[in-house]
Amino acid sequence: KKLHLALIIIAFLTILWSLFFISHHLMDESGPLDNIRRHLIEQEELYEQRLHQAEKGDDDYQTFENDHEDYEIPTQPIQRRKRRGNIIIDPPMPPQKPKKDPPLPPIVEQEIPFHRIAVVVFTYNRGEYLRRSLTNIFDNIPHKRKDHFDVFVSQDGNDQGVANVIKTFQHRLKGSFQKDHNDMEWPKPIIGNRAYYHISQHYRFALRKLFDTLQYDHVIILEEDLQVATDFFDYFEVLIPVMEEDPSIFCVSAFNDNGFADRAVDPTKLYRSDFFPGLGWMLSKRTWDEDQLTTKWPLGYWDDWLRLPEIRRNRVCIRPEISRSSTFGRQGVSGGQFFDKYLARIKLNTAAVDWFSFESRKHIHILEKSRYDLDFKQKIRHAKEISINEVKSLPASSSTPLHYKIVYTNNNQFKQYLNQLNIMSDFKSGVARTSYLNTITIREKGNYLHLVPNH
Repeated sequence: KKLHLALIIIAFLTILWSLFFISHHLMDESGPLDNIRRHLIEQEELYEQRLHQAEKGDDDYQTFENDHEDYEIPTQPIQRRKRRGNIIIDPPMPPQKPKKDPPLPPIVEQEIPFHRIAVVVFTYNRGEYLRRSLTNIFDNIPHKRKDHFDVFVSQDGNDQGVANVIKTFQHRLKGSFQKDHNDMEWPKPIIGNRAYYHISQHYRFALRKLFDTLQYDHVIILEEDLQVATDFFDYFEVLIPVMEEDPSIFCVSAFNDNGFADRAVDPTKLYRSDFFPGLGWMLSKRTWDEDQLTTKWPLGYWDDWLRLPEIRRNRVCIRPEISRSSTFGRQGVSGGQFFDKYLARIKLNTAAVDWFSFESRKHIHILEKSRYDLDFKQKIRHAKEISINEVKSLPASSSTPLHYKIVYTNNNQFKQYLNQLNIMSDFKSGVARTSYLNTITIREKGNYLHLVPNH
């Protein structure tokens, strides 16, 4: 009996030892279950390490990267994972802090290349206006870069007073053109004032000579009743690289339709505008050629034609806050339209601006579409919303201007607000003067006031 009992005990111990050996061997083997077990342990250790890093961090959020995706772990409050066996249960995530606006891309200083730019003054029968305009132009061409600008006069017809002025300045002009006033193409029927057909075909005549015959890359377009600011030519020359690099820019203008003395503050501030302003502007040969303007140019009303959606094609013009051109021509084809109420109030820049300094050129590089739109939308989003009735009670700006916005719901309300603010309220091809993305930005007591659509 004793021997039988001993054998039973030995057999039982042998079975226990075998089970222990097999279990230990399986634990050392690498298999699917063991891989899962090790992966869970490694993930738990990695999570604990990240929590430790987050607790030590100074920022509100620490961003980590795992094998599959980017995600954020909030540092406050810290919620630990729970374990049930080998299964890790994530706690509910707390509400995430709103992300900050992305920073603007850095601005890199670049040299301004040499350009030969044609400047053309269009004239018809106002000789004294032409004399005043040409005197002003030559007084303001930078002496050190006078070889960058070739000045032309284009005369429509044979007015003797105009011819005499051209002769007086011929030693300073690069050249002059004369168009036969009677050489005209007339549409059927003729709509509106015949003078606008003469003007449009005069433009086509001169621009064909400058772009197609003389092969200028850029042409600045003026009329005989315009005067220019002291930095007019530097302003245009420094904007040529931006115009060449950004295909969304259709033209550069010297004029701000709402640049009144009480609303024009910063001489270095520039804007993108969906509205073609004219009154001193620059066109490139690239646009002239790519848009086939030499053949498509209209018989009449050239400026309204350039504003058509199918011609503009969502491109913009660059304009300044303080105009670099102004008109003294109350008498003309338009019969003084808007002159007393608006044009006579336009402020012409008198401040000395070194457009070639790096500091000034920061205002230029931000005009590139992606950079400008990012900055523009951020400012609109963070602007304080007010009503039209609160405008008069706004405080004057301090050293840093504030941003305010008025939201309008339709074009009728938009026009009503523009009239109340005493700024130009007309639309051309559905676009309000100076607007960008259906938003008009003006200065109010030195601060920025944006009129924004409700969408």
